[in-house]
Amino acid sequence: MTRPVCVECKLFMKPHKNGEYVIEAAKVESGWDYYKLWMADRWICPECDHQIIAGFGMNPISIRHKEDWIEQLKSARNAQGYPIIVIKDR
Repeated sequence: MTRPVCVECKLFMKPHKNGEYVIEAAKVESGWDYYKLWMADRWICPECDHQIIAGFGMNPISIRHKEDWIEQLKSARNAQGYPIIVIKDR
């Protein structure tokens, strides 16, 4: 994988955390609905601390309609130790 570059600082970003859990949410009438659990990497600019999430796996760990959805979410929350990032897919 190529390394991301910070547009502001013109520096290569550094990997901050590999294997971070990310939940993908879709817009519904009542707000946002979680529907996919991914594993991705967090990158950070060494100069300005700007952060991005990149390097998603080829497939999600779980999808809402699968039997293991709740178990996978609980497992991810326990393993993460801090809030899981939620990304919004319009």
